[in-house]
Amino acid sequence: MIYSHLVSVVITLETFLLTLLIYSLTGNFGKALSQWKKVVKSIILTFLLCLPLCYMFMFDYIGKNITSTKLGIMLNLVQPLSLIINSSIDNLINANSIGIFLIFTFMFGWLFLGKKQEQSKLYICIYLLGLFFLLIASASFPWYLFNHGALGVIQIPYRYLEFSAFFFSIIFAKLCATFLTEKLNLTFTCATALVLAVTIFSYWVPVKDIYTELKTSVPTQFSQVKERKFSRSILDKFNYDHQFDYIIPWGETDYFPEKSITNPHNSGSIVRGKIYSNGKRIRTVKTKYLPNVIVYNVSHAKSCDLDLPCIAYHHTYVKVDGKLVNYKESDRGTVLISHNAIKKNSSRIEVGFNPGAFYYLCMVVTISTWIVIIIRKVRVKEKIGRE
Repeated sequence: MIYSHLVSVVITLETFLLTLLIYSLTGNFGKALSQWKKVVKSIILTFLLCLPLCYMFMFDYIGKNITSTKLGIMLNLVQPLSLIINSSIDNLINANSIGIFLIFTFMFGWLFLGKKQEQSKLYICIYLLGLFFLLIASASFPWYLFNHGALGVIQIPYRYLEFSAFFFSIIFAKLCATFLTEKLNLTFTCATALVLAVTIFSYWVPVKDIYTELKTSVPTQFSQVKERKFSRSILDKFNYDHQFDYIIPWGETDYFPEKSITNPHNSGSIVRGKIYSNGKRIRTVKTKYLPNVIVYNVSHAKSCDLDLPCIAYHHTYVKVDGKLVNYKESDRGTVLISHNAIKKNSSRIEVGFNPGAFYYLCMVVTISTWIVIIIRKVRVKEKIGRE
């Protein structure tokens, strides 16, 4: 999570601090601090489970002059609370909806909280957290005051709906369990199966139209004009590569090196896939995209430097006609192959990314941690069953 989306880490930390604040206001701060050992264990466990991502973050991002997304709230994407409620009631699948069951939990779930003394304070706190994140995800929160402050890293407030949905899901699950097992006297297995069936059906209804469209649509016939933005399209194995010839509307230059975006010409030439030989653009090139690899078949003059439109990240490697070669970083932050590595008038150049052996060792540690967790869970369950 740390490497894939830094914003998720920020929101998680905000949630943790907010939880401590609620405990403080309810007079349970000392009780919360008494759980510090469990918090430390959770941090260590999270680190082990995310070790490959943490490794990439520490050694491929930090100190490499890679830019992140621009700070600041996109006020044009902040929606009123009424729109979020209506979208959720309509059970729409979009960024401003948490679904019909969870919005009803928000509207009526509070009526059933505190009915029983057992853990009532806990569920009230969980409900309040869901309510808080729902409100700050909307225009009800004065985001214009925090546009360029510390909260500006969030960029799009509807991201908080993920956490609102998480906390409301806990309340919804508790209400379902109470009603089905205590009121209807269903077994836990039957109650779980019923809830899963209903929720899966409620998800299927809004996506069935999209599924039908995808099933019956003809793959997109891409335009020969490769400068326009890439819109919603239907892909198959024959036209899949064509999408890379278009400009992505959002986030095309996120996590580019500093030098790649300082000059708009640099970033523009990279996203348009322009290759340069001694400063002049090469047009006779065929490109193929593979997992973690881009292959260029280039016709060029002998003894020329080739500047490819591939960001020279740490752990990037280059092969020319199957031979691993060294490269430099160009003025636009991309792979620059010296003329010493170019022996012919045409070359097959492979640019790929290899995270290194330590990354795969981190993967082994993470998988082993999961195995230990599963084994411990099974043993605890067996022990409870024997008792």
